[in-house]
Amino acid sequence: MSRVSDTRDAAGKQSAPKPAAAPPQPAAPANEQPPELSPARRRGAMLRRLLAAGDWVALICALCVVTLATSATDVATLFWAVLFSPTWILVVKLHGLYDNDHRRIRHSTLDELPSLVSASVLGALVLDGLLAVSPVGPLSPTAAIGVGIGTLAGSFVLRGILRFFWHRLTGVAAGLVIGPAAAVNIVARRVSMGPFHGTDEFHFGRGTASLIETAPGRFTLRLEDFSVRNGPDLFVYLSPSADDYAKGALELGRLKATDGAFGYVLPPGVDPTDFASAIIWCKQFSHLFAVAPLESA
Repeated sequence: MSRVSDTRDAAGKQSAPKPAAAPPQPAAPANEQPPELSPARRRGAMLRRLLAAGDWVALICALCVVTLATSATDVATLFWAVLFSPTWILVVKLHGLYDNDHRRIRHSTLDELPSLVSASVLGALVLDGLLAVSPVGPLSPTAAIGVGIGTLAGSFVLRGILRFFWHRLTGVAAGLVIGPAAAVNIVARRVSMGPFHGTDEFHFGRGTASLIETAPGRFTLRLEDFSVRNGPDLFVYLSPSADDYAKGALELGRLKATDGAFGYVLPPGVDPTDFASAIIWCKQFSHLFAVAPLESA
């Protein structure tokens, strides 16, 4: 007969089994480094810092101009205003003006103008309130208005310049669109556009022509809500002239339809800025049916 061994204490009572010891956890390496940011996140962080620096420079310039232009603002006021200047950046941050570039696929400085106006008004009030509790006292109404308007104008200009050079120096960031094919038209960058009009009462033309960058260096001419008088041997061209066929015009193909929406892919290597209009041209009679002057979008 087999015997089952048990464990008893000094009083003869059976003791509870001891729980198994947990396995030891491996110690973290002493030299473990935090995960690095992805290139896209690094780009976004750098752009946000540049925009904040631009806003701060605009504020300091506005304060210096107001100090020189008004007798009520002296160097001591300028010193305290510079000391309180980070609160202006905080106000702009709370308006979300440093987060739009990485939240939206397409974003321009013009899109944020209403928020810049609001941030400038609130920033001037906050700065003036802080100066009121400082030894120098608040700004005069004229000086406060000058700081607000000057900073607004400076921020708008500097933000536009920063984004202009940023997108040209850093290149185009790759992205993936998930959804219907029509979604590409939403996220693609519109280079230039213009409305169609006919050359006379008989040869009418309506709709919009848009040159769109669908991928880095790849462009498409898109005709939307388009309608034109039917005729023989009609072709679509991009012309260097803003109102007619001209030497150097680029033939894109036969007109697909006299009504509707459709597009033409430009050949690789073509620079869309070389052309000033999209035209509907009758080859057989060398006659212009409709033209859409193209202007930068």
